[in-house]
Amino acid sequence: SSDVCSSDLYDIQNIDDYIAKPRDGYRAIQMDVKDRKTGLVTEIQIKTPRQHKWSVWDHDFEYKPRTEKIHAIVIKNKPIIHEYAMKMSEYFLAKDQGKDIDKPDCPEVIAKELECLE
Repeated sequence: SSDVCSSDLYDIQNIDDYIAKPRDGYRAIQMDVKDRKTGLVTEIQIKTPRQHKWSVWDHDFEYKPRTEKIHAIVIKNKPIIHEYAMKMSEYFLAKDQGKDIDKPDCPEVIAKELECLE
């Protein structure tokens, strides 16, 4: 229904373009939308499937490791993990733009202890 997008129902309070200006490899358009009736503010994230895959991986393995074991691996190997995350963010952006580029190699510690991005 066309009224779903009506400004009578909500206000867009904030828009951040993390595709134009990525934040530590994170790429998305984020909007804070406030429901005029309830006052509830909801964050909407718009991402490509590759951007979403990257953000889930980064959240689980770099930003907020899921377990103490993963946390220990991340602390010990932070520079390697971060570098791989940044390379994969750039790789996924290039693929989203239709470029034919080689995928970065997955470091051995990530392949053995965590999981490589596919």
